[in-house]
Amino acid sequence: MKLSTLFILLCLLCTQAFADTKNLAVIFNGPTICGGCESSLGKIMRKRGFEVKYVHPGETTPKLLAKAAIYLVPGGEDVDNLAQGWTAQDRDAIRNYVANGGIYYGVCLGGYWAGDWKGTQPGFESLGIIPAHVVAYSKTLECRIEKITFLGQTRYAFFQDGPAFILNDPSAAQVFATYENGMVAAFISKYGKGKVGISGVHFEALPYWYKGNKLKDPDPKHGELGDRLFDELFFN
Repeated sequence: MKLSTLFILLCLLCTQAFADTKNLAVIFNGPTICGGCESSLGKIMRKRGFEVKYVHPGETTPKLLAKAAIYLVPGGEDVDNLAQGWTAQDRDAIRNYVANGGIYYGVCLGGYWAGDWKGTQPGFESLGIIPAHVVAYSKTLECRIEKITFLGQTRYAFFQDGPAFILNDPSAAQVFATYENGMVAAFISKYGKGKVGISGVHFEALPYWYKGNKLKDPDPKHGELGDRLFDELFFN
């Protein structure tokens, strides 16, 4: 085979491999997602080289998720009416996507909605894709600095009304962080062929989150904790 022919074949293979690589991060940005939460995750995904697409209720389709490397749900508030959240078609699409090898990453609200959370509205349905019972960790809505243990080290992260998780089977999840009372704060588990990463605290919080809430960040490198979760989701 001539070198020129070999070069052309290699270029074609590289082009095909690039085309087959999923490079899309889909981020849910419904009406109750907190301002700045979606863009903070978007910034992280773009830094990692992903194209970012924000979706609203009714826009999470199998066709879209077929192109996605990860589906993310930021922090926010529970819905006041069912139209503010996922449609039944959205939920089916997300469950099937993860079950067939996709990745779901949920922060705060995204953690509540991944589990068995009942919400406040009759008829609300969460995903049920994690091996854990979800409970509210705080009785207040105030923003604060939360002390956690992350892989054996004392660290701190931004927190507001986040969930804690009671694992149905401790062996079914890889725990990354716990709250001061020992309850699970962040973990990775499997759902079908896919992976689910969950955090009750905001590793993605930017400096203006702290400043706007008159909080001093005692752990400026908290972003690296979220990076550890993403690395585990993508590479292990």
